[in-house]
Amino acid sequence: MRERAGRLLAAVTAALAFCAFVAWAPAAAADPVLSISAPGTLYVAEDGRGAAVPFEVRLGVDASVAHAVELVVDASALPGTVRAEDTGQCARAADVFTCSWPSVAGPTVVRPFLLTGSTGVRPGAAAPIALTARAADATDVSGWTDAVVGRPVLVERTHATVRSLAPGADVEVTPGVANHGDLVAGQGIGVRIAGTSGLRLAAAYSNCVYKREPSAAAYCVFDSPVAPAAAYEFSAPLRFTSASDLMYGQVSYDAWVTGGEDPWAEEDPAAFSVRGTGPALTLRPVTDSGFAPDGGWVDVRTTAGADYQALGGEVAGVPGETVPLAVGVRNGGPGEMAVEGGTGSFRVSPPPGAQLLPPTEGAGCARSGSSYVCPLPEVFPAGASHTVVFGIRITSRSGAPASASAGSGPGGVTVLGLESFPPRDGSPSNDTAPLTLRVLTTSPSPTPSPPASSPPPTTPPSGSMAPTGASRLLPWLIAASAAALGLGAVTVAMTRRPRSPH
Repeated sequence: MRERAGRLLAAVTAALAFCAFVAWAPAAAADPVLSISAPGTLYVAEDGRGAAVPFEVRLGVDASVAHAVELVVDASALPGTVRAEDTGQCARAADVFTCSWPSVAGPTVVRPFLLTGSTGVRPGAAAPIALTARAADATDVSGWTDAVVGRPVLVERTHATVRSLAPGADVEVTPGVANHGDLVAGQGIGVRIAGTSGLRLAAAYSNCVYKREPSAAAYCVFDSPVAPAAAYEFSAPLRFTSASDLMYGQVSYDAWVTGGEDPWAEEDPAAFSVRGTGPALTLRPVTDSGFAPDGGWVDVRTTAGADYQALGGEVAGVPGETVPLAVGVRNGGPGEMAVEGGTGSFRVSPPPGAQLLPPTEGAGCARSGSSYVCPLPEVFPAGASHTVVFGIRITSRSGAPASASAGSGPGGVTVLGLESFPPRDGSPSNDTAPLTLRVLTTSPSPTPSPPASSPPPTTPPSGSMAPTGASRLLPWLIAASAAALGLGAVTVAMTRRPRSPH
C-alpha cells in the first residue's frame, strides 16, 4: 500500500467503532469549545528506510470564535526514539512546539514537524507526543499520540479482468490483503470497497456499512490482527450487479490499519448509512502470493456495445462567406461508454472548396493539416450526442449554381474509437458522414445547418455533455480514501494507480 498521511477528524457517528484517530474535547465547557484531533498511533519510517512523516493536528472550534489560541505540542519524549524536523509552522523551545493564533473559527490544520526513526532504533520502539490546546475564552483540552518506529504495510491482491460479462449479470470479487511491513496491525484492519457507477453492491454483511444508492461503496472492518508476512482473504465474496447498459466498469478496494490511519478524509461518513443485514465477514488465511502495491482492482468488461454514429451536414453559401456548422458523434447505444480521458474522438475534414476555421472554444480539438480531431467526452450515454461548432469558410470561386454540389470528396466526419476500450460498434457503416458544400450565387439567410440525418443534438454546441445522470467514469487513477466506520474516525487518502488494459 502507498505512503499515506492520516488526517484526524472529530468523532463521527457510524455503525462500527474505530480508534485510529482520536478527537479530544471537554465534556462540558462554555462557548466556544476547543477540540484537537490527531492520530492515536503515528507510524514513522526507520532511519534511512523511508520518507519523513508529517505530524498533523487538527484544531477545532465549535459554534463560535476562540481568541488568543495556543496549541502546545510537547515532543520532549521523542529524542533517542524518533527524530523531529521542524517545519517552521510553530515556535520551538527545545522539543516543545507552540502554535499560536489571534483567533480561530472552525477547523485549522497544523503540521509542526516531520518524523523519522532515530539512528539505530528498531521497529516497534515508541514514544508519546502530548497535546494541549487553550484559548482566552475556552476550556483547555489535552490529548496524545504514540509515535511508533516501523509500520504495517498492507498490500492488496491482484485480480484478472472479468471479460464477456452479460449486461445485468452479477460479478463476484473476493478481496485479499497481505502485510508486507515490519509491524503487526494489532488492532485489525479495515477495507474500503467501491464500484464504478453501473455496478451495484449488495449490502450483505453486518461488519460493513454501505453507501446509499446510486453509488456502490462500502467500508468493512475486521478486528483480527494481521502480522508481518501474513495474508488473508474475505471469507465470502462481494457481489456486484451490472447495469444493462454497462460496457466498462471497475471494482477497487484498499485496506488501512486500524489505529494508525483515518479513512474519512475524503468522504462523509454520514453517507454510509446502510448496515449489512447478513452474517459478519471474517478473514481467512491464504498464501502470500499475488499481492502487490498496485493490486486491489478488478476490471469488468461486458458484452454490450455502443453504436457510434457520425453526424455530418451541408454548408451552403457564397465564396468568401463563413457558415457555422455543428458536427460530431451520436451514441446510438445500447451501451454507455465511460472511460477516464475520453471515450474516443472524431476527425472533421473540410469538403473541396472550403476551409475549416477553429472550432468552439474549449472543445479540445487539435488541428491536423486541413482537418481537426476532436475528443469525445469521458461519459457518453446511449442516446446522447456530442457536437462541436466549426466555422466553414467557402473558398471556391467556381460559381456553381445553387442546385449544384461541390461534392463531399475527402470532406466529412469520421469516428475514431479507442483501441484499449473499443465501443464494440456493430454498425461500422455509419461511422462516417459527409460534409457537403453548395456554392451559391447569392447568400442565404445566416442560420446554422443541423447535422445531417440526426435528431437535434443532446449536447450544447460547446461540446460539453448535457446532464445525463450518474457518472460511470472508469477511474484508472482513482483517488479513494480508506475508511473507518465509526466513532473516533480514522482517515487516509489513497491513490489508485494507473492501469494498463489486459
